Amino acid sequence: MFLYEIPRQSKIYGGCSDGSTFLVFHNLDGMYSFCKTEKGGIAHLYRFQELRSYLDGYTFRKHWPDCALHHGGVECDMGPECGDE
Repeated sequence: MFLYEIPRQSKIYGGCSDGSTFLVFHNLDGMYSFCKTEKGGIAHLYRFQELRSYLDGYTFRKHWPDCALHHGGVECDMGPECGDE
């Protein structure tokens, strides 16, 4: 499934540079999204980022080189428990 298919306020698990273990998807704005980490940082994920169900939310299924931008000083990655199926 793609980022644009998940409901607003969904959790997306993956390590973030501010120490957060997840971020919350708020909305899409063109090709990128507006997400906030659990610690309040901001990240913009690519709208076609592939996700899969994980715990009470989602996690990254495949990594796009530009899926996490450095807006707000936060960079997020797939985390050790995430990746291709």
